[in-house]
Amino acid sequence: MTEPRLSKTRLFFIFSFFLLILCCLLLRLGFIQIFKSSSYQSIARNQSRVVIDMQPARGRILDRKGRELAMDVRLDSLYAVPRELPDKEKMANKLSKILTINRDEIFQRLDRDKLFVWIARKISGSKSDAIKRLKDGALGFVKESMRVYPKGETACQLIGFTNIDNDGLEGIELQYNSFLKGVPGWRLAQRDAKQRELISKELEMVPPVDGYNISLTIDEMIQSIAEKELAETCKKFNALGGSIVVVEPKTGDILAMAT
Repeated sequence: MTEPRLSKTRLFFIFSFFLLILCCLLLRLGFIQIFKSSSYQSIARNQSRVVIDMQPARGRILDRKGRELAMDVRLDSLYAVPRELPDKEKMANKLSKILTINRDEIFQRLDRDKLFVWIARKISGSKSDAIKRLKDGALGFVKESMRVYPKGETACQLIGFTNIDNDGLEGIELQYNSFLKGVPGWRLAQRDAKQRELISKELEMVPPVDGYNISLTIDEMIQSIAEKELAETCKKFNALGGSIVVVEPKTGDILAMAT
């Protein structure tokens, strides 16, 4: 006769235990909805879909034999999330030593109530590695293209140059900018409340179209010799300036051009 009574007692305690858990959950839910609702609403609002630009590779400029006179390299650009930095002065000191940028300038950028600020764009690989060793989640990198000229100053007046955003400003770089720059792409991605991109949540993408390469009739070796001879001749005759053009007689191709 005692076993049924013990079973009923056990059932009563089990039922009471689950009822207590249910009451705790309801109280917790009510607390969140009444006192924490604004906080969670703010977090939800910060989760957003963003359009991220995808920059194309700028086309190369080649001489008549395919030697590169201008090309792109991919470098890291450093950004920070100031809201996630607990000690901005300490971080400004560390970055200043690595980047050799004025400490106050870096601190002014970090001392903002923002989710994104540029710190330095297109930095060297060694500086990028040193910053990555800091292992700070408030710092991040974006790959950007930088224009480089492998032959140094050879044909520099003819080729021209670009700005920090890889848009042509002078010479061939400017004249054929629309062909060289390509067409930017974009991708739609999801970010969390801290504006970190959720890589697995990439929603839609239009890939960029790289720029066209441009082949010149210029011969890099002849161009280098022409520039050297022109400089020495101007110096020899004490001339204020001079110009030289080397032409292929049979075709009329310009093999070198310097001023």
